[in-house]
Amino acid sequence: MTSKIFSIVDLLKLKRYSGIILSPDKKYFLFSKRIWNQETTKKSTNLQFIAISNPQEIRDFTIPIEGQSDLSPSFVELSNKTFVLFNRIGQNGSQIFYKEFIPEEELNTQNEKQLTNYPLDISNLVVNNNLFVFSTDVYVKFDTMEQTAEENKKVSNRGKNSYQEFTKLMVRHWDIWYTEGMASHLFYQHFEYNNEENKLKLVENSPTDILKGLNISSPPFEEGTEHIDISPDNNLIVFTTNKKDNDEPFDTAWKIYLYNIKEKKLTNISEKFIGRTQYPKFSNDGKKIGFFALPRKGLELDESNLVIYNINENSYLYPENQHNFLPYIKNFNWCDDSSVFYSVIERGVGRLYRYDFINNKYYPLTDGNLIKSYGLPKKIENNKYFIFTTSFITNGEISLFTLDDPTKIITNIQFDFFSPNKKFLSNFNLLDPEIFIYKSSNGDDVQGFIFKPVNFDANKKYPLAFMIHGGPESAWNPNWHYRWNPQIYSNAGYVAVLINPHGSVGMGIEFTDKVRNDWGGLPYQDLMDGVKYVLEKYSFIDKDKMGALGGSYGGYMVNWIQGNTDIFKCLVCHSGVFNNINMYYGTEELWFPIAEFSPIGEEFKPPYDSEERKKLYLKHSPHTLVNNWKTPELVIHGGNDYRIPLTEGLCTFTALQSKGVESKFLYFPEETHFVAKEENSIKWHNEVIGWLDKYLK
Repeated sequence: MTSKIFSIVDLLKLKRYSGIILSPDKKYFLFSKRIWNQETTKKSTNLQFIAISNPQEIRDFTIPIEGQSDLSPSFVELSNKTFVLFNRIGQNGSQIFYKEFIPEEELNTQNEKQLTNYPLDISNLVVNNNLFVFSTDVYVKFDTMEQTAEENKKVSNRGKNSYQEFTKLMVRHWDIWYTEGMASHLFYQHFEYNNEENKLKLVENSPTDILKGLNISSPPFEEGTEHIDISPDNNLIVFTTNKKDNDEPFDTAWKIYLYNIKEKKLTNISEKFIGRTQYPKFSNDGKKIGFFALPRKGLELDESNLVIYNINENSYLYPENQHNFLPYIKNFNWCDDSSVFYSVIERGVGRLYRYDFINNKYYPLTDGNLIKSYGLPKKIENNKYFIFTTSFITNGEISLFTLDDPTKIITNIQFDFFSPNKKFLSNFNLLDPEIFIYKSSNGDDVQGFIFKPVNFDANKKYPLAFMIHGGPESAWNPNWHYRWNPQIYSNAGYVAVLINPHGSVGMGIEFTDKVRNDWGGLPYQDLMDGVKYVLEKYSFIDKDKMGALGGSYGGYMVNWIQGNTDIFKCLVCHSGVFNNINMYYGTEELWFPIAEFSPIGEEFKPPYDSEERKKLYLKHSPHTLVNNWKTPELVIHGGNDYRIPLTEGLCTFTALQSKGVESKFLYFPEETHFVAKEENSIKWHNEVIGWLDKYLK
C-alpha cells in the first residue's frame, strides 16, 4: 500500500503549539497556535484552549489575524475573575494585552484589551498574581524608556545617512548588529482590577528598571523566559544575566541575580561559580532557588550541575558526584521540596528523570526504548501531571501521566491526549527509525538512527542521505525538526542515516569532550565507520549512491569530508566553516573557537597566541585540503548569518569553482544561520533534494 508523500509544504502547514498553561480551576489548557497560510504566505499566532474533559474541541480565545502574534499567555485571578495576560506583537508594536477567561463565551469580536502602551516594544513576559516582568532594549545611560525611544527616533530620522560606531566587541550577534551602549533590561510593574471601570489598570505610573544604569543584559541574547522567575509571594524576581563589557565575546559565565522588590536590593547569587549559571527557578514554597552551574570556565555547554540556594540562610547545596550522571540534562522543574524533574537526552532519545538532590539519587521515570523527546512535567493536581512531548513522527502533543511511585518507571503516559496534527499526519507514512549502535575506533559506543524510505521494498537498493548534525555539542534526537527533518528525505526515496559521533551529547561529558581540538579527527572517523557499518548491516543501501549533507558544524564536516574521501557522490554544505582561523576573526562569540580548538585541560587561547596554537586551528581546517576537492557540492548560506559569516560560504564556493568542481551557491540575503522563512524553506528543500536527485538517482 502506497502512502501520500510528505513534502516540505506539508511540514510547513503543521500547526505549531507553544506556551501551554493550565487554568486555575484545573479544567482547561490554553496555548498559542501558529499557522502559515500558503496562499497569502503569511503567518498568524493566536490563543486557543481546550477543556481537559473534551480535548477534541479546540476553541479560539483570540482571533487569528495574519501578521499578528499572541504569545506568552498567563492566567491571573483578581476579584473573583479570571484573566489571561499575553504579549501581542502586531502592526502597532509589541505590548501586553488581556482578556477575561469565560470558557462558555462565544468568540464573536476581538474584545481583548490593551494593558500597556510603553514607548518601547516588550518581550519575555512573565506574570505571577498581580505582577508582571518583561524585557526591552534600552540605552544604559538613560533613566527612562521614553529617553531610549527618543534616541531611537533620532537614529531612525537619519534615514539613509545612518551609521554605527564601535569601540569594543561585540559589534553584531547572531543576526543583528548591536548598538553600543544598549542592553536588554528587565522591568516589572503591578496591576489591579478596577471594579468601577471593569478593567485591569497599572498600579505604578511607570515600570521599574531592575538593572537601571548597569551594563548588563537579561535574559542573555537569544534566550527567553526560561531564565526569569517570580517568587510565589511576588516579592522576589530571579533571572539570568550576561555582561555587556569588553569580555562579552570571550566570557560564557552568565550570572544569576535576585531582586527584592520591597528592599529594592539586587544580589548576585551565583558569583562564586566560575562557569555559566542558568535556568533559575523558585521552589514551590518560595524558600529556595534551583539553578544549573556549569563547572568549567569558558564553555557554553558542559555538565549541568544542580545548585540549590537557600534564600533565608544565604547558603548553597551543591551535591557532589553529579558528574556520574551520563545523560545530557536539557532543563529541570521542581517536583517537591527535595527533588526535581530532569528532561534529558540519553543515547539519542529523550527521557525523564527525578533527581533527589538530598540523597543524590537519580530515578528514571520513562523507558529508554521509547523514541520520544520530553518537555518538563507540570502538575495538574495531586499526582497528576501534563507534559509536552515530541517525536520523529509528530511535532508536538500534550501528554498526561500519573506519578504513582516517584522511584519507578511511569507506565501510564497518555501520549496522544491532545495531538492536533495527528489526523493530518495520518495521511502520510511517517515511521520511527531503527536505532543502531557500533564501536568507535577508540572503543566507545556510537549511536545512530536509520530511516527506511517510504513504501520500502527489501528487494530494492536505495540511495543514502547521510545527515550530519551541527553543534558540534548537540545530538540527533526525537525532537521534531522544521529544517533537518529526516522524514522529508525518507519520503523523497532515500535511506536517511543520522549518527551521533563523538562531540554529541547524551553519552556522557567525556564522550562530548572528545570533539574539542579534534574536529576532523575522531568525530570524522566515527562518521566514516558509521557509513561502513550501515553498508554492512543494511544491504538495501546502494553504496554507489550516497550523499552527505549538514549545517553549521555539519557543514564544516561536509567540507572536511570533501578533502578526505570520495565515497560520496555529492555533498551539501549549509553555513559551514571553510577556514578555522578566518572563522575566529569573523564570528561573534569568540569563546566558541578558542574553546573548540584548545586541548582539554589547557588554557583557551586564540590562533595568534603562538605558532603551536595556530597549528591547532589549522590541523583540521578544510581550506588546507582544497587540492583534494572533487565531489560535486551545493553550498548554501544566509546573508545575516553572523555565527558562521557569509565569507565562509563564499570561500567554499570560490574554492570549488577555482578547482573546476561542479558546484552551486544558494544565497538567502535575509536569512540567518537558519533558513526560517517558509517560502525560502521550500526553495532550500527543493534545491537540496534536487541536488541529491541529480547525482544519486
